[in-house]
Amino acid sequence: MVKAVYTRLDLRTYDGADVENCLGYWNELRGERQFPSWPDFEWMRVPPKLIPYFGVVDITPEPLDFIYRFWGTGHVNAQGAEYTGKSASLMEPPEVGQNIFAQYRETYEAEKPLLFRHVFRESDLHVALEEISLRLPFSSNGETIDKIVAFSDIRRSSSDAEEFFKAQAAEKQLQFVS
Repeated sequence: MVKAVYTRLDLRTYDGADVENCLGYWNELRGERQFPSWPDFEWMRVPPKLIPYFGVVDITPEPLDFIYRFWGTGHVNAQGAEYTGKSASLMEPPEVGQNIFAQYRETYEAEKPLLFRHVFRESDLHVALEEISLRLPFSSNGETIDKIVAFSDIRRSSSDAEEFFKAQAAEKQLQFVS
């Protein structure tokens, strides 16, 4: 059984250099606009060590969905799954996918950057996994949010994350065989 919970953190009081740098780049791109323009985003401006921990979703407004256009290799390695081209709601285990989808929805509805702490635990594991995720809204037309760029810092617990997602995959496979 998986338990997954998330909380919204206050960006004004969060102390994390990588999050601050990502938010600073977003604000630089935004300038005086409500949202930065997606075509202005340049991967070359993102520190290379962080790119594997990024994701970018395209937003489909009706029905609301968040489809990964980019899923960093840090996530692939930790979760053992590639989600490029797939909905955030399809992430496994379902409790994690539901929380990630909810975080994107909150960011979309708030129309501003949001920061989350996502903690999940599998009942057989004695360690809780923690992920800090910054969700940054972008617009291609300057008016409507159609992309969210996410930096999800799982570096401190990446080996635990690999163990967690491998256990989930093995359990799902056992259920399928039974």
